[in-house]
Amino acid sequence: MRLKRAVSVAAGAAGLVIGGMTVPASAADYGCPTNYFCFYYNSNGANARWIVESSRADLAGYVFGGLASTPGAGQPVKNNSASAQNSVELSSARVYYNSNFSGASDYFSTGTGKNLVNTYNENASVRIYLDF
Repeated sequence: MRLKRAVSVAAGAAGLVIGGMTVPASAADYGCPTNYFCFYYNSNGANARWIVESSRADLAGYVFGGLASTPGAGQPVKNNSASAQNSVELSSARVYYNSNFSGASDYFSTGTGKNLVNTYNENASVRIYLDF
């Protein structure tokens, strides 16, 4: 029993195997609705969220939603996001440091949720690409 539990824990840390394909342990589901891209105010998909269905060349003017008591609710999305998730089917996405899809970026394949690295609290645009 202990060996089985240890193997199970080790497999979970390394990633999940689905149909012979390994899904990295860093890919997370933050609860973003299907066919949307979501930005989150805090790391690991926590607190206020902003949902978008298509590319945006400039995130200025958009604010995080949620109850007034939710950390980040009402705050600007631009240069204020710590994590994101791409739930747009058959699509990949990039979050860019600058407006108009330029500068450093973070890449998201379909279903990927993760903390922003290159654009952490410096996100100005998002482009969603159809992958078919």
